[in-house]
Amino acid sequence: MENKEVLISFGNVTFRQKQFLTQDLIKYLNTSNNNTQVETKLLKEKNNTQDAGTIISMVLNAQAIVSVANGIFNWLQKNREVELSFKKGESEFQVKNISSKDLHTVINKLEGLMENS
Repeated sequence: MENKEVLISFGNVTFRQKQFLTQDLIKYLNTSNNNTQVETKLLKEKNNTQDAGTIISMVLNAQAIVSVANGIFNWLQKNREVELSFKKGESEFQVKNISSKDLHTVINKLEGLMENS
């Protein structure tokens, strides 16, 4: 099964908030993914900065998509003001102001992103 890298970035928040939110989301996903193995690493927006990174690189396989989407959805329920951008190659989608009815939308968009690139 092919693994695919997805980049997750944060919109509509300050750089300092991005640093905190990046760490918070990774920690949340690592503790809530029902033992699904998801490789994550941090990437920098700009190479000349000394921060740890504010973009999450996540390697997913088909088995992990639903688990990761559930984790992200639950995290966004607690962080409603945050806008997340998911990117793989040239394909991209944003998620913001989600409600409890939006879980299937997040799963479908993430699956579509993985299939289309």
